Amino acid sequence: MKNKILLISLFSIAFSFAQQTLKVEYNQIYNSDFPVIRTAILQANEKNSIYVDIMKSRRDLLNPDDVNFSYLEKLNVDENTLNGQKFSLVVGANFDKFFFYDVINDKLSYTDELGKKQFYIIDDFKLNWQITKETKTIANYKTYKAITKFRGRTWEAWFAPELAYPYGPWKLHGLPGLILEAYDITRRYNFTAIKVFKDKTNLTFSPDKLPKLSFKDFKLRNFEFIENILTIPVDNNTKVIKHDVGRKGLELIYEWETETK
Repeated sequence: MKNKILLISLFSIAFSFAQQTLKVEYNQIYNSDFPVIRTAILQANEKNSIYVDIMKSRRDLLNPDDVNFSYLEKLNVDENTLNGQKFSLVVGANFDKFFFYDVINDKLSYTDELGKKQFYIIDDFKLNWQITKETKTIANYKTYKAITKFRGRTWEAWFAPELAYPYGPWKLHGLPGLILEAYDITRRYNFTAIKVFKDKTNLTFSPDKLPKLSFKDFKLRNFEFIENILTIPVDNNTKVIKHDVGRKGLELIYEWETETK
């Protein structure tokens, strides 16, 4: 009788676990021109992952204690400039961004907006990782360091083999464990897991009804859209002077720009 009760209990625990979804909450620290913090959630299972960048999440940076100050050191932000000051970190976007990775078909896609309209973008690329022997603990998990180069930036990522999913923040994926921390070597962009948990809720978003574009088509349209905005004069007496400040985003170089003709 006791064995039967134990078996039922174990089955109940296993069934409950199976109903739960693994999630990771990340802090995203960006430094376009000053530190910006956003929240993101990664949902993972055996077949795919969804990473939602919560564009309208907002946090006021009141002092260095609000974030891991080591990030700010790498970003060349003086600690003294933060004390007593309030940075209003408002994100100017109409939609959250969703990143989907289908591990079975090795396919990454995501949503983005252009002119207040959402698009579904298919991004075809490969990440070649070099795994090192360096380790550290993040969110109570032992992680290993890996390095890759992707579209003009060198990324360092720390993944946890104990969490055996090949997913990570943003477009980073393909390691034998969940990526719990990642940053480009300039520390301009940083992703750090602050919580790993399971629950029964599911992130759901269907991009099927959105206009679909290849990554290249979307980027070229985006470049054209920005160019048009920047060259519109305020009035007839205004002269527009173009000034190329260079790219500062997550991606700096695109494949079609480096292809041999």
